[in-house]
Amino acid sequence: MSEKENLVPPPYNGFKSHGNAEPDCVVTQIGSCTLQPQSVHVTLRPRPPLLSPPNDHLFFAVFVTLCCFWPTGLVAIFRSMDVRKAAAAGDSYAAVEASHSAKQLSWISLGVGVTIIFIVTLLYIISKRAY
Repeated sequence: MSEKENLVPPPYNGFKSHGNAEPDCVVTQIGSCTLQPQSVHVTLRPRPPLLSPPNDHLFFAVFVTLCCFWPTGLVAIFRSMDVRKAAAAGDSYAAVEASHSAKQLSWISLGVGVTIIFIVTLLYIISKRAY
């Protein structure tokens, strides 16, 4: 026998390892093992609703939808409803993000609406002076 054959011990087929190997590991060769299948039970509990949800800006969104610019106002209403859904689900990150989005879209609707009203009024005054 050569020296290399003396250094490698015979394989351990089906030997249950109790040393520093992973638990439930069957050693098939030196330095490797096969994990035995295990059943894992995962219990998911729903998160409780937020105790202090962020402002949903629903009144502001409805106001700008009816009085200023409805396309972005309508999206702001939907985002304000998302705030309530996320708060009920206990997702604070989504609730804050939807609140910020609803507020931002409401302000955009207000700005566009006021700008349109200003331009229409200005054009009306200019057209009356032309006659």
